[in-house]
Amino acid sequence: MAKGGKKKRRVKRYHLTLHNVNTKEKVNNLWVIRTDPKNKNRQWVGKRARKRLTHFLRDWRTGRSKHVPERLLWYLYLIGQRYDAPIEIVSGYRHKERRTSRHKQGRAVDIRIKGVSNKALWRYCKRFNRVGLGYYPNSKFVHLDVRKKSYYWIDDSGPGEESRYRSRVGQPKDKKGKKRKKGVTAGRSGKGSKAKAKQTKVSAAQAKSKSKSAPATDTQKKVEKRALVTAEDAPSAGPKPVRAPKVAPPTKSRTVKAPLTRPVRPTAKVRPPTVTAPKVPAPKISRPSKKTKKVESDPAKKKTAPKAKTPPPKKTSVNSEDVPAEKKPAKKSDGK
Repeated sequence: MAKGGKKKRRVKRYHLTLHNVNTKEKVNNLWVIRTDPKNKNRQWVGKRARKRLTHFLRDWRTGRSKHVPERLLWYLYLIGQRYDAPIEIVSGYRHKERRTSRHKQGRAVDIRIKGVSNKALWRYCKRFNRVGLGYYPNSKFVHLDVRKKSYYWIDDSGPGEESRYRSRVGQPKDKKGKKRKKGVTAGRSGKGSKAKAKQTKVSAAQAKSKSKSAPATDTQKKVEKRALVTAEDAPSAGPKPVRAPKVAPPTKSRTVKAPLTRPVRPTAKVRPPTVTAPKVPAPKISRPSKKTKKVESDPAKKKTAPKAKTPPPKKTSVNSEDVPAEKKPAKKSDGK
């Protein structure tokens, strides 16, 4: 027992105690939170403590580790200070996990505390902002991760089984309130402006009734006479000027833009039409035969062969009687 009858805390202030279930490592009263001596409200997670905890929350199968966000370490520190007990780490960083998993990103832990029910721990963690909380009654741990928007779930699956989520689990409500309408005061009925208007009307009616019932004093009569004299002596202002009617400004005509249409792409490739020219028979070229001799074109190359001199015929003494008479061809007669 400490002084003043208070129990001595097992986990010191600004410290954290963790036990790893798989590696059986322990971190006893690690100084996690540092404070500014001039301003105690200025607090942060120390660099040495962050390095120690990233190694402590490593994947025990592969030995790899990943940077742990500061907000997750703050939540672990608050849980340890709330229950004043060591936190058991069932799972931290998982290297062989899908990419969308918070364990793969190093932003989630599975925890439990001896002597504290997992449901009570799950309910206490709901006060944290922007967290994912999963309650696993059969696996006996609570999932805690850091995300942009809070989400809660309950999974009845056991270790190594497919997930079985419960339906109709209460989700956190948005803290941002709705914008109030103009002229409506805060209240259940929302009729504050009407009530004020009624009060002003009642007060005006009461003032009029009092003025009628009360007798006029001497000072009031003198004021009324002066007002009548000034109204009679005042020059007539003449007819009131007629104001020109207000003309609404011309409205700009809005040009309606035609909707954009995308060009329709042909489904199949369109080939250009093939033009076939008419077949023309090839001209026949007559080649000289082998028997015909080639005629030389150059006249200079032509050589005239010398003509052989024929000897004159010998005169023989032959009588005209010995020469046979020439036969004349008979004329052909027509069929007439």
